[in-house]
Amino acid sequence: MINISICDDENNVLDNIETLLLNSKFAGDFRYDLFNSIERMVNHQEIENISYDIFFLDIELNGQNGLEFAKKLRRLNRTSLIIFITNYSNFVFEVFEVFAFDFIQKPINPQRFNLVFDRAMTFLLQNETNFIFSNKNKTISVPFKKILYIEKSGRKAIIHTLSINYECYLTIKEIWKQLSSNLFVSIYSSVIVNLTHIEEISDSIILDNSEILYIGRSYKNK
Repeated sequence: MINISICDDENNVLDNIETLLLNSKFAGDFRYDLFNSIERMVNHQEIENISYDIFFLDIELNGQNGLEFAKKLRRLNRTSLIIFITNYSNFVFEVFEVFAFDFIQKPINPQRFNLVFDRAMTFLLQNETNFIFSNKNKTISVPFKKILYIEKSGRKAIIHTLSINYECYLTIKEIWKQLSSNLFVSIYSSVIVNLTHIEEISDSIILDNSEILYIGRSYKNK
């Protein structure tokens, strides 16, 4: 179940988003909470001990700064998707700091909202998919979100996860048949990385476990 938080100080915006959510094709795959202030949202999270997967967040809340909250949120939580509700042209450079998933301008266009929400839900639901392979006469199933990267070493494929590394004998072509290009990318002919675990990109990649991987020259732009 995907948890969604909507925070905006305009009741008509909250009502509009609620209606669009209830009429979306993903109804039943998520639950949501509505807030008209950051304080109420934070208090609810602490009291209910809930973690949100998607934040619909107004940048210019009444007397509050949604962007500053998003910066704090991103320091504590790298995986939640932040979708700003705003006239984003005023903040386009600042939002790079918080890795915003997307923007929705006011007044909200239903077609635009549905497009962004569909992308967000598809992204999160794909991350719950499992990668399946054989290992020592056993079938192993590992959620995409736990995979850091996959590398080929000779005939072997090594699946690096958050807790353990596995070996199997899949080819790169067979591996890609299971993976989503929305979540994974090749950084070398023999290395596939989970985008959600990348912390920094330059001539190399730093993963959120501090591991460093080098990017092949022909793969860097992609």
